[in-house]
Amino acid sequence: MRVTFEEAPGGNLAERNTQILIFSIIYLLIVWGVPFLLVSVAWWRYRQVRSIPNRDVFLLRASMAFLTLSELILLWLGVIVLANIRMLTLTPQALGLVGVVLCAASLLTPLAAKSNPATTQAWRSIVYANSYLVLLWCFLMLAH
Repeated sequence: MRVTFEEAPGGNLAERNTQILIFSIIYLLIVWGVPFLLVSVAWWRYRQVRSIPNRDVFLLRASMAFLTLSELILLWLGVIVLANIRMLTLTPQALGLVGVVLCAASLLTPLAAKSNPATTQAWRSIVYANSYLVLLWCFLMLAH
């Protein structure tokens, strides 16, 4: 009895490779595409803010700095994983913990700011981006 390639365990190799490619693209979009988009929207809304008190400007800048730094760590970790670089002294869990702390600091910063209609959209987009990044960092720390 002769077994053909299509009947062999594992099925069609081209179909499996296509499924793996689609899964990889979806994974990359979830892990790096969506956070990049959310941080870009937060920056766009931050740049639209005009005429606010100096204290709120400082808090908004600090929150954006924490958010951006967390996103850059995520992108840097992605480059290291994709390029298979072994010179990293920190574990992905340690970098994830740093990312979660930065996101938490960025999330807590709006609590100190006073309610200002000019900054509401910027704060809202910062909170959305940080919430997604905290969940993503927690998932990535548990996955590795």
